[in-house]
Amino acid sequence: MYKNLILILALSFVGCSFKPPMPQVNGEFTYSIEASNINQKWWENFHDESLNSLITQALKNNSNLALASLNVQGARERLSLVDKDFLPSLSISANAKRGQSSREVPPFVKNTSSNLSLTAILNYEIDLWGRVKNKSNSAKSLYKASKYDYDGARLGLASSVAKAYFLLIAQKMEKAILEKTIKTYKNTMNYQKKQLDFGEISKLSYLQSVGEYQNAKVRLISIKNNLDLAQSALALLVGKDFDDILHKNFKTSKMLPRPPKVPSGISADVLLNRPDIASSYEKIKSSNYLIGVAKSAHLPTLSLTAAFGYQSDDLGNILRSSANIWNLAGQFAGKLFDFGRISKNVDIAKLGQDMEVKRYEIAVKTALNEVRNALNSYKNINQKNKNINSLLNSQEKIYKLSQTMFKEGEISQLQLLDAQRILLNVKLQNIEAKLGMINSIVDIYKAFGGGFSLDHKK
Repeated sequence: MYKNLILILALSFVGCSFKPPMPQVNGEFTYSIEASNINQKWWENFHDESLNSLITQALKNNSNLALASLNVQGARERLSLVDKDFLPSLSISANAKRGQSSREVPPFVKNTSSNLSLTAILNYEIDLWGRVKNKSNSAKSLYKASKYDYDGARLGLASSVAKAYFLLIAQKMEKAILEKTIKTYKNTMNYQKKQLDFGEISKLSYLQSVGEYQNAKVRLISIKNNLDLAQSALALLVGKDFDDILHKNFKTSKMLPRPPKVPSGISADVLLNRPDIASSYEKIKSSNYLIGVAKSAHLPTLSLTAAFGYQSDDLGNILRSSANIWNLAGQFAGKLFDFGRISKNVDIAKLGQDMEVKRYEIAVKTALNEVRNALNSYKNINQKNKNINSLLNSQEKIYKLSQTMFKEGEISQLQLLDAQRILLNVKLQNIEAKLGMINSIVDIYKAFGGGFSLDHKK
């Protein structure tokens, strides 16, 4: 378990600068794993080609992951759009005007005139106070966050597919054990029916064997139902089409894989290997830049305009050199009073930052909780697995001995059925323990970021 676990969330804001360190976690892990040793394709450690194929299909076809990918594309396009504000804009204007003056006003001459012009206009706003730069940095951080969100969705999907696949194998194994047990129960029941007919056993002994047979059949129906649910859930995760979701039966290994060894030496640097932490961190940075954007509205803007073109009263002369016109202009403008609108926008931006900081804190605490639970589950389930293996070995010996003693008349039919029923339950518990062991390893891979690293994203 963890000792003296301390979360330090230190954020430093100076004007529009942002220099927050990652939170530091000081703690002693009684069970250690090296997060940097986790392969990004961690599922390959189970050495199951069917699993590898399913996860590959899921990463290619899953709708939720595709949506996360579209979010990345949208963030990239928004960043590209914001960065266009660093560049000037060029527009073109063509005007044609023809009119006649009145004789009733000075110079009291009726005159008809034409005015034709063709002008190119270049506008550029100088980023004096860093407004455009802050908008760009905010969009850049959101783009990074969207990539980290995609990594998180990818990790979550791979973990879900792995767990669904292993559950499917476990249920197939339970189904096989129950079907084999039912055959044994049925043979015993048929044999005892003959014994009952010849008066060799009591009706109670026969009904006890019938009850065990019927109970096993009920359990089998439940297993089959769970098996169908697992098939459809896996089809949905893998991104199969509508028909496959309804009818697909996946090929799997016959047995659960041997759990891979978990590498030793994990440190508290887990916070650097979680895509959700990295995403939340970038969103805080983005919100901080937006405060700078809001504050810059208090300050005046400087815009430059340049125009070049042609002007004439005759279309035939408009492109002559003598018809060219040009002008340069600058504008320095700012708001004197806006009834507190800008201040309210700053307050809203600061509130948005506070919300992102709180989300960041929640993400860090969630990560630490998942790490602790994953490590503790692995340790406890590992011990449980060893105990159940010993129990299974003992119960198999008990059942064999009970069969011999029953044939020699030393124990009753009920005692034999009890031994048989306990053995069945222990076999099913053994499968559940193995599944729990494998799932705990999947949880460890997920809790430690599944091979994600900020170094790989720079």
